[in-house]
Amino acid sequence: MEITKLPLRNTNPTRLKVAAYTRVSSDKDLLLHSLANQVSYYTELIRSNPEWEFAGIYTDEAITGTAVTKRTDFLRMLEDARAGKIDLILTKSVSRFARNTVDLLSSIRELMNLGIEVRFEKDGISTANGQGELILTLIASFAQAESESISANVKWAHHKKIEQGIPVSGVRIFGYEWCEEKGEYEIVLDEAAWVRYIYDSYLGGSSIKSIAKNLKELEVNGLRGLPLGRTTIRRILTSETYVGDLLLQKNFTYKPGKNKANEGELPMVLVTDAHKPIVSREEAELVKNIMEKRHKTCDNYGYEKSKYAGLIKCGKCGCSVNKVSRKNQDLNALECRVRKIGECDLLPIKIKDFDAITDKICSGLDNVKSAVVYDESIEFNLKNGKTKTYQRSMNLEDALSGRLVCGNCGSKIRRCKKGWYCNRRASDRHACIVPIIHSDEIEKACTEILGRDGNLGIKAYTDIEKIEIDVKMMTFYMKKGDAKLWQRT
Repeated sequence: MEITKLPLRNTNPTRLKVAAYTRVSSDKDLLLHSLANQVSYYTELIRSNPEWEFAGIYTDEAITGTAVTKRTDFLRMLEDARAGKIDLILTKSVSRFARNTVDLLSSIRELMNLGIEVRFEKDGISTANGQGELILTLIASFAQAESESISANVKWAHHKKIEQGIPVSGVRIFGYEWCEEKGEYEIVLDEAAWVRYIYDSYLGGSSIKSIAKNLKELEVNGLRGLPLGRTTIRRILTSETYVGDLLLQKNFTYKPGKNKANEGELPMVLVTDAHKPIVSREEAELVKNIMEKRHKTCDNYGYEKSKYAGLIKCGKCGCSVNKVSRKNQDLNALECRVRKIGECDLLPIKIKDFDAITDKICSGLDNVKSAVVYDESIEFNLKNGKTKTYQRSMNLEDALSGRLVCGNCGSKIRRCKKGWYCNRRASDRHACIVPIIHSDEIEKACTEILGRDGNLGIKAYTDIEKIEIDVKMMTFYMKKGDAKLWQRT
């Protein structure tokens, strides 16, 4: 008798984790209905296959296919793929996946390297096929060309509408909302009341700064949920929209998904009495006259704009970094705009030092598109698309200037030729028992408290609020709120 041992039957075979990606580029009802049908189709298709495990449907609504960075669910799908949650991705077509050839191939190659297959049902392509990438390149190129052609046609139609004085679409404006049925702006009453408040206050003698302060105290916010700042208030006071006019083509699309301000590249069209006004033309003219009169009485009237204006941002708070002039021109510096009111403590930089740095690593300021200043570094974005970073340094004694306090009498400790000296003891050596503190001791203490990584002066500036020094101890009060002790020898 012959006995054959049969292998166990796999009652729980490993199933493929299958997901689907769907997208429509408009929020029109018909297209959203199409999207719902896609979701329903793929859900049923995946769940009905016993060899597949449902891994989800990823959907982007009213998002262009030319820019991957704007498609949140597409990016979420890639993250889940990297995490091993997906084995197979189904999608309708190449154009639904991406119209940009570079983005398409970059995403596909990453997924293939992860061992994940992508199937394009309408195009009959699978990345598991050896010739898949070549076919995808050709199809994606046609899809990208189609997108650019559609964009050109849309632009042409927009320009024709603008030439006839017809708004293309209604961008949301504080005080107005766009009515699609009427094709014009309608007043939003509660916002319009604050527009009137701004005009009445300015005509009544208030400055833009005081109006912004009052509105903040009244908790009046703009369209983004933030307080109405001075720039927004000035824009409201100078906008033609509030007298019922529309200036068309202030901005334009220079390539798919990219807009910029119109600086004369295209003609603008002014449409008068396009909608109901919130303020009268007479009031707007009075505001204009008052603004011009105040401008002429400003201290800086007639001065040329600094070459740094609008070029540099603060890396700590995001505000602009402006030129600050001193009596001694060698001390002219670039400082965060809100430093003088105590809202930011970004380390300033002398203009002569900043110019020397830009000359050295950027070959001059003319090559710089923008710059971001941090305490530790400066990041330059060049006009050629490159980015360069400069590591800042600072003398420790400069960093600690004004931050040392005598723990015995409470006086400031200032620098002298031999080191650091209690201010009170300097005038009367018997008035305080804390003797001179040598610079070597200060440096040793700071090194042990802050560590040896990075520039010690920069670390002291960014981390230390003040140092209290008495005969036996140094107490470091840190900006984070804690305190550290260092025993003197």
